[in-house]
Amino acid sequence: MVDLRQEIENARSEITMACDLLEAAADCQSRALTALERAIEGSLKEGFKALPQSAVPVTSHRKQHRAGRICKIETDPELQAFIRARIDRLTYVELAREVANYFPPDRRVSRSSIQRWWKRQLSPETQSSITNSE
Repeated sequence: MVDLRQEIENARSEITMACDLLEAAADCQSRALTALERAIEGSLKEGFKALPQSAVPVTSHRKQHRAGRICKIETDPELQAFIRARIDRLTYVELAREVANYFPPDRRVSRSSIQRWWKRQLSPETQSSITNSE
């Protein structure tokens, strides 16, 4: 027959050991959290001062990182010259047709691509005067 008292005593002993382990884990977690908080506080006070200063202004740096693919016009000097030579005399639609007639299919660009590229080429002063006149 199973000794009920012995089983209860074994269970009580196991529960006591588990409680001791949980307390030790909680103490360890508390020490780790305190150490982490000190490290974060120290890095916030001193860490950023240790970083080197950038020679390039932030806005200029960000300007170079555009999302998406590079525009075909940006990578093709001949296409740029072709568009620049005609941009003041033709509409964007007419210019896209001229590009399609002159260049092979892999170098053709759409009306909207030409418009976006040209807008980026304009100086801020020119852009504002165009926007105000519309």
